[in-house]
Amino acid sequence: MRKKDLTGQLFGRLTAIYDVGKNKHRQRLWLCLCNCGKQKIVIAADLLAGKTRSCTLVLYWCDTIRSINQYAPHISAIVLTPSVTR
Repeated sequence: MRKKDLTGQLFGRLTAIYDVGKNKHRQRLWLCLCNCGKQKIVIAADLLAGKTRSCTLVLYWCDTIRSINQYAPHISAIVLTPSVTR
């Protein structure tokens, strides 16, 4: 099977940067950049299937917002801003 060029494509919050080779299971790996600025190596098939759409930092924020909304429903809006240093 020919490898697909995913360079520059957006998958949720991840943008594929470049192909980094294969893992020990012969799965194609891609280096991706998340909107938060974090880089993550992801299996290409997971990107294409929609299984991986962001880095784990975003999941942490979603869980935090969900728990705050559960225990403090009277708060109307909470905005979390990531502090990313570049």
